[in-house]
Amino acid sequence: MIIENAILSLITHTTTTTTIIIIITATTTILLLIIIIIIIIIIITTTTIIIIIITIIINIITILKASWSGEHHFKIVP
Repeated sequence: MIIENAILSLITHTTTTTTIIIIITATTTILLLIIIIIIIIIIITTTTIIIIIITIIINIITILKASWSGEHHFKIVP
């Protein structure tokens, strides 16, 4: 009876420990996935913002070049 109780408690303890380890592993995996997704979103948004800024700078430079060189291919409507 004592041996059976000891074996049962050992099995229960092992199962509980395994369950806890599985839960911790699943939680960390989900957290890592969320962090990776957030990093990807940040990278995409920053590259988009950088591209927009570069485009605006190029447009400003071309407008300034055109106004400096005296070429007026476009009308600035007030």
